[in-house]
Amino acid sequence: MRRYIGKIKDNPMHSDAKYLRVFNPFAITTRSKEEEPLLKYADLAAYAVYQCANKTPKNFSIPEPRYFVELSKRFGADEAGTILGNGLKTIHTLEQLNLDSDIEGLFRSIKAAPMRK
Repeated sequence: MRRYIGKIKDNPMHSDAKYLRVFNPFAITTRSKEEEPLLKYADLAAYAVYQCANKTPKNFSIPEPRYFVELSKRFGADEAGTILGNGLKTIHTLEQLNLDSDIEGLFRSIKAAPMRK
């Protein structure tokens, strides 16, 4: 991870990578879920998003958005309640991710509690 972040700092290929210039990769530490209970929530959110694109033979190549839909109200959102680009940020565009059309539509339309100013 440190080497990867260092490479991105040295040769940023995405405009958002410019923010990593001031980041110290050696400041990264590891914690177990027992030491840092909030990591369990991050894992749960990541799993829910992953299942929207999971097309492995184990699940018969059928993505499962239900977990994400159930948790979506807890994701960060802008003033309009839009999650995409706020609480759910993709590295690539949704088109580049080659998601099923219903999943892509879900990501574009799903809302959460709007951010309060």
